[in-house]
Amino acid sequence: MRAAPVCFTWALVCTALAGEVAAQGMSATGAGGSAERRTVRARHDSTGVRQPSIVIDGRLEDSIWQRADRVTDFIQQRPAPGKAALRPSEARVWLDGSALHVAMRLYDAPDSIVAPLARRDADVYSDWAFVLIDSYDDRRSAFQFAVNPRGVQRDAQVTNDEEWMQDYGWNAVWQSETARDSLGWTAEFRIPLSQLRFANAQGNASWGIQFGRHIARHNERSYWAPILPERPGFVSQFGRLTDVMLNGGPRRFELTPYTLAQVTSRQVEAANPLTRSRVPLATLGLDAKWGVTPDFTLTATLNPDFGQVESDPSEVNLTATESFFREQRPFFLEGAQLFNYPLSTTGWIFGPEQLFYSRRIGRAPQGDDPPNARYVDRPAATDLLGAIKLTGKTQSGWSLGVLSALTDEMRADVALDNGGRQRVVVEPLTQYSMARLQKDFVGGESFVGATATSVLRQNTTPLLRNSALVGGVDFRHNFAGRRYRVAGYLLGSHVQGTPEAITATQHNSVHYFQRPDASHLAVDSARSSLGGLAAELRMVKISGAVRWGGSAHVVTSGFEANDLGFHGRSDVAQTAGWIGRNFFDGPGAVRNWEAWLNFWGGWTLGGEREKAGHSLFSRFELDNFWDIEAAVEHHLPGVAVTALRGGPALYTPRRISGFASVTSDARRSTVARLAANGGRDVGDAGSSLNVFGQVTQRIADRAQVVLSPSMMWWRSPQQFVERAGAHYVVGDVKQTTMSLTARVDYSFTPQLSIQFYGQPFLSAGAYRRLGAVADAHSPNAERRIRRFDEGEIVTTGGGWQGANGEFEFENPDFALNELRTNSVLRWEYRPGSTLFLVWSHGRSADGLAQGFDLRRQARELSETRGDHVFLVKLSHWLGR
Repeated sequence: MRAAPVCFTWALVCTALAGEVAAQGMSATGAGGSAERRTVRARHDSTGVRQPSIVIDGRLEDSIWQRADRVTDFIQQRPAPGKAALRPSEARVWLDGSALHVAMRLYDAPDSIVAPLARRDADVYSDWAFVLIDSYDDRRSAFQFAVNPRGVQRDAQVTNDEEWMQDYGWNAVWQSETARDSLGWTAEFRIPLSQLRFANAQGNASWGIQFGRHIARHNERSYWAPILPERPGFVSQFGRLTDVMLNGGPRRFELTPYTLAQVTSRQVEAANPLTRSRVPLATLGLDAKWGVTPDFTLTATLNPDFGQVESDPSEVNLTATESFFREQRPFFLEGAQLFNYPLSTTGWIFGPEQLFYSRRIGRAPQGDDPPNARYVDRPAATDLLGAIKLTGKTQSGWSLGVLSALTDEMRADVALDNGGRQRVVVEPLTQYSMARLQKDFVGGESFVGATATSVLRQNTTPLLRNSALVGGVDFRHNFAGRRYRVAGYLLGSHVQGTPEAITATQHNSVHYFQRPDASHLAVDSARSSLGGLAAELRMVKISGAVRWGGSAHVVTSGFEANDLGFHGRSDVAQTAGWIGRNFFDGPGAVRNWEAWLNFWGGWTLGGEREKAGHSLFSRFELDNFWDIEAAVEHHLPGVAVTALRGGPALYTPRRISGFASVTSDARRSTVARLAANGGRDVGDAGSSLNVFGQVTQRIADRAQVVLSPSMMWWRSPQQFVERAGAHYVVGDVKQTTMSLTARVDYSFTPQLSIQFYGQPFLSAGAYRRLGAVADAHSPNAERRIRRFDEGEIVTTGGGWQGANGEFEFENPDFALNELRTNSVLRWEYRPGSTLFLVWSHGRSADGLAQGFDLRRQARELSETRGDHVFLVKLSHWLGR
């Protein structure tokens, strides 16, 4: 019975494989066969006579442009794939000894051009001109440069041959100018070769290249080299740029020193001797980039600052599983894809998992407070002393990425109950490292890679592991004309520490070796190390209208990667399968649509089924450019092995859930999205409903306001409260949460802008029908949970206790009120050099635990005095 969903999934995949040709109804070329690539020459000075320099003014009046090769005939990617673009476009390329120059003429009606002002890298409703360069010529990665008619720049790195895998944390120093005339608009790009990376820096080379255009009012994206949705990949469909004469390539060297002044104003308790109401800070730092060779670049940072980073969203997490937050710090965003290593490709089912989770570096200190502490002043984050990265790729297909970071020892000031003072280590001096080596084969269609991560800590915090190593191999192979892909990995982990640290590891929510009903697990408190394995194998059809895939994922009970990675559960075997079809021409008012059928299953290695189910998802784009998505899911009964925090696995009933969203036409000045998801247990009282929306209002051509309200209702009749004596106490919790996220962007010029972020957050939960777990595995709710009788438990000053005094626990009711805001004035006073003025404000308070009450909690929040941070940062780019 447990294997049924797995067998059904793989049977479905095999059926799809056998009948796919008939189902697709498409040509061999459309199915992924190779079409002839478009080609353009990089014109350059080949006469020995010095050519006049190109003036970057957007007007295309330089004589050089008359001699450069011209490319035309752009093809739509959307909304009508394969058809000619609605408006003609053309591009020219010229290469000199230091830069690649691109000129683009984009024909249009002058009064129809959409050209707002925005800050750099802003994703705004606008017309755009794109240049994408695959300078490695690996058909998988590219550098993207884009500009809108008002001169707003966007740049990014594209990786893994996927259009959606774009790293906007990468910022190059380049020039662009635009101009408008009676024919439409024009754009000129000067892209220094020092900002690109390439494997072959000698002689006559060729690169991949692409020119693109986005016309906002038509929601049209067109490219010179056609990007067709039925073909696999994105970069692999680029055209070719020939006659690229590099002559050794430029020497790259960049320095960006910064200086920062900051004042923190915070509220303090009158009796607390540890805190000050005002804390000043002044510091210096440095970022550096050096082209060690044309193939490899060394990037280093000393004392980096993250002061202008937006706050994480507020939340109340009642589970045993850690929350995943996206990286927002610029240093780690740049080049993040180089170290991207997902541990599970089915994160949409089993949750996000990464071998390298950069939020571990500089995390909040993990050490415990002393048991006799009265007041504690802890640092909010760990100081990053410095980091270094070496990245590059050789002409023969070898890629290398190495990162190492060092964080400082952090101490907390402690005021003891007896009036004494103490400073305790709450985070030791720690070195974080990751290395990745990869070899491409068959023109980038296949690769084999090796990866290792390492965390080394000073032995000053006994409950933290001293060292953590993870390493292994992975591979990918495209075959059958790039229609199919098989990939996988095998990793091993090894952590060492004191017996107390390794025992704590065995007890944490990733492992729960102490579960009394898990006969295949046992805690060994004498161990000073722990090891395990993780592996995944997947096969996917990546081209054509019909696509499918399947994966199998196994993690042994001792695998531990959370020192530098993010993974939620060990001791699992998981499988998933999916099959779907894209319809590029829909019926009636439907422009295009897609439908997907998904299956999944997950078990512990002891054979306990944690989850299994299937879902149907569909998306529709209408002719009026409205977008509709919907899904329905059926979850089979299973057990939750983490629900009782190391206790027995708790039965979870069958559940029906779903999701739906509607998004209005993005071409309008007001764009709205309304979405809802929720579900209900079958035969039990568990339920959830989350309604959220978003309204984007564009004001004139300089400002944009985004409001995202959210309301959530959640009920669980068996929510864990506490282990009290011999009892696993649970309750019937009803939680209500309301939040509003606001973002305001205003641009004075493309270089000068101000952004505001704010989020008020109110949440409360009330527990009723408290009880103890009786038969954790019983499908019958009354046998599973024995509710306490009246008089069996009595209230105390801060909670409950058994009438006979054999156990006690705190009142689990809660209310949380928070407000977080961040305002940033950003001025790029010269390319690569920026001035920041920042004001951050935050306030947080536990309200009265009496259930959700909007008026009361809003009043409590308004009466709470918060903290303020004022910051000035100046960075100056020096380079060539």
